[in-house]
Amino acid sequence: MTYELNELKSVTNLYALLDMITLISNLSIIEKSPNTESTLYLLSEYVKYTHQVKEPFSTVKDELKNIENYLSLQKIKYKEKFLYSINVDNNITFKKIPTKVLFPFVENALYNGIFLNKNGGYIEIIGEFENNEATITICDNGPGLTDEELFIHFEDYEDKHEGYYIKLGMDSSIKKLKNIYGDKFEFYVNMSKLKGREYKFIWK
Repeated sequence: MTYELNELKSVTNLYALLDMITLISNLSIIEKSPNTESTLYLLSEYVKYTHQVKEPFSTVKDELKNIENYLSLQKIKYKEKFLYSINVDNNITFKKIPTKVLFPFVENALYNGIFLNKNGGYIEIIGEFENNEATITICDNGPGLTDEELFIHFEDYEDKHEGYYIKLGMDSSIKKLKNIYGDKFEFYVNMSKLKGREYKFIWK
């Protein structure tokens, strides 16, 4: 019963948040602020997907659309200091994948990649499908720090920084993918000092 009440409260709070976003969006239309309106639309779509989608699996298309909404918001915030590109084969877009497993790695590319570059940088996402095998690659041109170097960099903050929780999300995603796909799933991490980090997901 307590769980159900908490779940209901969470949904109610979400609807209240979305209602406020709609209110501000309508105001931006009245005041003729198209940039504010489009930003609020992106935020609304991102919030709805993040908090309302409960299905265990989504399509690659839906996952990447949510990621693109998130990256678009970051682009508005950081302007010319941040670039991104998403290039996927059409035949991978309807491939199923566990919901929200890719997102922590995009967050990490931004937080531990782009944000640690004084002059900003870019994130590239590539999707391929060949011989019944799906591949998603997420890469950035950040400093390419190892997990040990990142730990040293943030050790004074202990668990009080965003990167700590992003790492928990990444670990949870890999565990979920391994549990679901077993030996039909492969995961690779490549790092190059001062050139960035690359995550590659392969599954059948």
